[in-house]
Amino acid sequence: MSSFADVKRATCQVMADDGRTHNGTAFCFLPDGYLLTCHHVVYGLQRIRVRIPGEDTLYDARYVEELSSPAADVAVLEIEAPSLPPVQLGDMREGVGAYGFGYRPKFLSAEPEGHTFGGRLVPG
Repeated sequence: MSSFADVKRATCQVMADDGRTHNGTAFCFLPDGYLLTCHHVVYGLQRIRVRIPGEDTLYDARYVEELSSPAADVAVLEIEAPSLPPVQLGDMREGVGAYGFGYRPKFLSAEPEGHTFGGRLVPG
C-alpha cells in the first residue's frame, strides 16, 4: 500500500470553472494520468481542469464515461500529466485508524496546501 507521502503527491485539485478556486479533490490511481474523484465534484462544470500540487499549470481533464458511475458518485478523469504518480489501493478493515488528504470545496474553506484529517473507518 502507498505511504501517506505518496498519497499527498498523487492528490490534486479539481478546479471550479473560474480556474482559481477548487471544487474538490481527485487522486491518481492508475498510470497514465487516470484520476478518481466523486461525481458531484465534476457535475455541472463546463470544463474540467485539474491542478497538481506544486505546479501552476491547469490540466484539462477528460471525463471517462465508461469507467464512471453518477449513481455511485464515482467519476474517473484522464489527464496528460507524466509527473503524477499513481497510488496503490488496498483493503482497509473496520475500526482501523486512517488518515486522509484532500482539498475541500471552496464554500467550506480556502486551503491551498490541502487538508489532512484522521479518524477510524466505520461501515458505510
